[in-house]
Amino acid sequence: MAAEALSADEPMSGGPRRGGNGLPRDTIALVIAWVVFFGIVVTLVSWLAINADKTRAEWPVRVPMVILALMGAEPAEPAPAPEPPSASVAPVAAPAAPVAAPEPPPPLPAMQRVALAPAPIPSMIEVGPHGPLPRVGPLGERPFQIYAHPFEAMDDQPLIAVLVTGLGLERAELSAALDRLPPEVSLAFSPYAPNLPELVGGAREHGHEVLLAVPMEPLEFPRVDPGPYTLLSSLSPAENLDRLSWVLSRAPGAIGVVAEEGGRFATSMRALLPMMEVLSRRGLMVVDPRTAAGSVTGRVARDLGVPRALGTVAIAHDANPRSIDQRLFDAEAVARGGGAALVVVSVNEIAIDRVVRWTGLLPRRGIRLAPVSAIANRQPEP
Repeated sequence: MAAEALSADEPMSGGPRRGGNGLPRDTIALVIAWVVFFGIVVTLVSWLAINADKTRAEWPVRVPMVILALMGAEPAEPAPAPEPPSASVAPVAAPAAPVAAPEPPPPLPAMQRVALAPAPIPSMIEVGPHGPLPRVGPLGERPFQIYAHPFEAMDDQPLIAVLVTGLGLERAELSAALDRLPPEVSLAFSPYAPNLPELVGGAREHGHEVLLAVPMEPLEFPRVDPGPYTLLSSLSPAENLDRLSWVLSRAPGAIGVVAEEGGRFATSMRALLPMMEVLSRRGLMVVDPRTAAGSVTGRVARDLGVPRALGTVAIAHDANPRSIDQRLFDAEAVARGGGAALVVVSVNEIAIDRVVRWTGLLPRRGIRLAPVSAIANRQPEP
């Protein structure tokens, strides 16, 4: 038969085509495709495993990322958005060169101990009714000069003296003054301060010359009473001199006195004359703060040859920083115009702070800080 005559190697028409191993050729192709696929996968996984660290490092750079803020999540230190420029001000371009830093404030004046003459000197002391009293020495030495802060003035340089008053009653205020004020600043103590010789000695050890406040009758007396040793226009000269003797005996190392209050007493030449005669005889100076309207203290002192200094500006205990700075500026103008000025400061923390900083500026402004004794008789007559 014809069918039987066909060779066994030739498949029948329409049957599956087989390879030499007996499998269909489609199956063989599929197996080969899977083998190739798995080979590619294995190769890719192996490559990723070997280069994982490098891939992770490069991945954020090669693939863009979008970060979404979640509700309630707190961002880590977000950068502040720049403020839009004002409509009326054009934006300023950044300077090409760096801007110089502002000049630092001047350093505070260095605290240097200044040796003062020992006080009191035995030959310049006499026994009074209330204790030791200052007097002129055997060679004409006056306490106003011997006990003063040493100072050499220059004829062409303006001088400003600072006198801090009201010291001795509060130890904290005195400590602040001694710790911070330059030694050229003069200090005035209340005669009622306890342990006054000790306080005066401590001030002089810091280089400060010392004055004593003499309480004088104010206009409001007796409603305003400066104390039991106040000089009163209603008392006799002998009674007032006895009270003055008590004040002077409180600290024999003082260079002079400061007229305190005195709205009524300081305006009476009759009341002032006996007091000024004592100061002249004992070689002491007087400071008139000129806080009492119509005071004639400076005029009487001039007529009797008593060394005197007149207040240029006064800084009250309750003054604010702005008014303090303005008064200090006013004192500078007076010093330049007249050669010397005196700032009288009622002690308080704010005033001490402003004065300390201001005194550090004076050398730059061509003005020299001086003790009160250095400007005696150097101011223009009022």
